[in-house]
Amino acid sequence: MSGKFEFSGSDGRTLGSHGRVAFAFEPNDGSSVKELVFDDARNFGTVRCSSDEKELEDKLGTLGPDILEAGEGELTGEEFSLKDLIEALKGTAATSFRAQGMTRATGGTFRSVDGSRGKFEFQLMVYGKDVCPRGEKVERIVEGPHGRAIWFVMSQVGEERREVIRRIIQEKKR
Repeated sequence: MSGKFEFSGSDGRTLGSHGRVAFAFEPNDGSSVKELVFDDARNFGTVRCSSDEKELEDKLGTLGPDILEAGEGELTGEEFSLKDLIEALKGTAATSFRAQGMTRATGGTFRSVDGSRGKFEFQLMVYGKDVCPRGEKVERIVEGPHGRAIWFVMSQVGEERREVIRRIIQEKKR
């Protein structure tokens, strides 16, 4: 995903130059309306809404713990120890460094929301090339709201999009 969600705060932040959509929340206690703004400078992110309870349950079941929950064990300024943090980070950094080789060897840790592996590394391998490492012809089109070039091979395009892509390529050749 590209972009991030941010609540408008006391700073009065609203839908700015990179804000794509804002959801207004009106509290029952009469306090001021808060906006949840989807801010996406690269314009690659999407927001999907659904009132289908089953669809929502299925999607929520694929997500990790809710980062908005405060949970237990929040530290106050007095409880926070920089020395303890540094010690914890040393161990974490060493473990992360050792694991990086394993992560790369297994194709990375990224997963799409449907659980499939990411394809970004392969996509980087076709940028600016005529033929991909697998020998397939690389296509380039400029399409979409961002007006940027998209480099790809047809085997990486989902079945439902292939006909649309073929039409775009044919129109560009005319």
